[in-house]
Amino acid sequence: MLNRANEVLEKNATCEELMEFAYVDILASIASTFIKYRSKHKLTQKELASKLGISQVMISRIENGEWNLSMKKLVEYVKKLDGDVKVQMDLPGCETEQNQREYMV
Repeated sequence: MLNRANEVLEKNATCEELMEFAYVDILASIASTFIKYRSKHKLTQKELASKLGISQVMISRIENGEWNLSMKKLVEYVKKLDGDVKVQMDLPGCETEQNQREYMV
């Protein structure tokens, strides 16, 4: 059902709407990952914030998709949690293996 909704959205949405959808999807993915990490490690927002050296309010904003982290900060926080960040870019006309790759930092 969700795939069908995405198909309809992609066919009928403007370029700006598609960009916003992609942006919100990325923020939701980041938020979900931090929430899952906290849950798995039985941490409060305050405890996670302490590990990252930021305030509990900032953790709340990340988890609610309200804070657009820079790539540098995202990598910093994930590394503090002994994790990795993967970025994948797919651009039309750049289908070579060299141009379509997943980067892990």
